[in-house]
Amino acid sequence: LDAEWRISKHFILYPNPCPKKKVFKNRWYAHPSFPLILKLGGEEILIRSNWEGYLKEFAKSIDYAHQFYSRRDREDFALPYLQDAHNGPVERLDKTIALTNFEKKYDACGERTHE
Repeated sequence: LDAEWRISKHFILYPNPCPKKKVFKNRWYAHPSFPLILKLGGEEILIRSNWEGYLKEFAKSIDYAHQFYSRRDREDFALPYLQDAHNGPVERLDKTIALTNFEKKYDACGERTHE
């Protein structure tokens, strides 16, 4: 964080949602590193998944982080991502470019993916 990196975009592509409660903290938004991702900055966090629920939960976490920073009169590292979080996930309609092999496989079999 002290290296003054300039990050324009974060990519979190097809994370494992870890549906079991005992491994919930393995999800990006529930992991202790989540505030660091926000603090690194950037104009956008691009998250893609075939599980829309994961993206909705991630969006709620952005909102919770915003509320946390606001109540403590701290710099709000969630603010750049808040509008996208409120807009919620959308189905990925442009299937011309797959960013991962998972995405290519999902596109080929017609499975819906979201971002």
